[in-house]
Amino acid sequence: MTDDTSQIEKLMRFLDGTCSESEEQAVNEWLKTDAAARQLLSDLCEQAVSVADLERTHVAAQGGSARFQNVADVPKINKTSSSKRIGKLPMAFGAAAVLLVVGVWVKGMIDPPSSSPILSISGSNSACQILTRFGQLDTQLEHGRFIEPGETLESQCSDSFLKIKVGHHSDITMAGYAYLRQMEQEDGDPLLNFPYGTLWAEIEPETLFKTIRIQTSSAVFEFRKAQFDLQTKRGYSRLRMNEGEALVTRLLDQSSLTIRKGQMIEVTAGDKPLMILDQPRHVQQWHFHQLKGPDILLGETRASLVPGFADIQAVPLPWEVSRKKYIMLYAAAFSVSRSSANPVMLQPGSRIQYRFSYDQQISVRFGFSTQRMQGVFAGKYETDVSPEQMTVNGDTYQVDLSLNDFRPLQANQAASPEGLEINDIYALTIQEDAGLRIHWIEIFPPDL
Repeated sequence: MTDDTSQIEKLMRFLDGTCSESEEQAVNEWLKTDAAARQLLSDLCEQAVSVADLERTHVAAQGGSARFQNVADVPKINKTSSSKRIGKLPMAFGAAAVLLVVGVWVKGMIDPPSSSPILSISGSNSACQILTRFGQLDTQLEHGRFIEPGETLESQCSDSFLKIKVGHHSDITMAGYAYLRQMEQEDGDPLLNFPYGTLWAEIEPETLFKTIRIQTSSAVFEFRKAQFDLQTKRGYSRLRMNEGEALVTRLLDQSSLTIRKGQMIEVTAGDKPLMILDQPRHVQQWHFHQLKGPDILLGETRASLVPGFADIQAVPLPWEVSRKKYIMLYAAAFSVSRSSANPVMLQPGSRIQYRFSYDQQISVRFGFSTQRMQGVFAGKYETDVSPEQMTVNGDTYQVDLSLNDFRPLQANQAASPEGLEINDIYALTIQEDAGLRIHWIEIFPPDL
């Protein structure tokens, strides 16, 4: 008996359900690893269809009728014992059923595993949602919920964050005001569109994909094994590499370069050559005057009558606390990391001073987000301050807070933000629009 004959007999017995359990398992493994075997199986299926067509023609010529007249009449096949049931189907439609079941099976063998969803939700906090590819809003972000191509993830509030699992070993966290869309996969590799916000990622090698690509409004970033943070807004992207490396390609002219551990790059819409920079040393002080317009993440800018003071009006933001139940936040938020040329690190003894005004004396919530120095997202910290704890200076109020005054939002966070880099800083009122306006924020080092 030739090898070809032996293989055909083996596959025929597999199709008609006469294989033993061990033989069936061996054929499955053979088909998984041998493309020629899969092609042979496909050829046998085509022959089965031809036989079925001849049988139907013969039945029609004799004026008879087949036992089953349409697909709905074909017996349902149990997935776990399909091969054994196939052999018992009537001749005319057994072959067609074989093709249907085996064709789907072969497709699953040939298609790469990455045709399955690669991204899933691993955690969320506060106001987050998904815009589905059908235009529906989904705010029920259960752990393990898969993200399909075409869906957009939104972190909508100063104290919100969204954690995403990529494959089995890689993680992405987006926080504050951020939007991330999963595009159709190219060659099985995830392609993400990130037009606005901040994200942190730890990318590990996977069997499901080779690289992860993130496209912003100014560049495409390609990662294999890496740990980094990425900030982007219209026409601007900043990547800081903490581990591994990334290929950076500017959209404007397709110029590219590779950035490695300890380096950073800022990509703008201009025509200046791409330049790799060393990540700067950290500082311990920051003040509100460093802000540029785009660094105001949330709030409306009003004309200020006081020299040296800003006037940023808090704006309304709905927050879903449970299914179809919302409360309203009135918030103003600002980017510290984007407005500072150096990372701002919080040290034991650091203080944060807020100066503001409002029309109704109620408690105000102050907070900020953090990341590990040259590391990943580390969580958010908040505190509520009552009117009795505020210092009144004419028409304005002042609050001076130590790091010990702030509480972590998540149980798995560090109890204190000491030693962490501050990213965003915000203030808000809950439920009531008190007309909150932020005039000044300053972070003081321990010795001041």
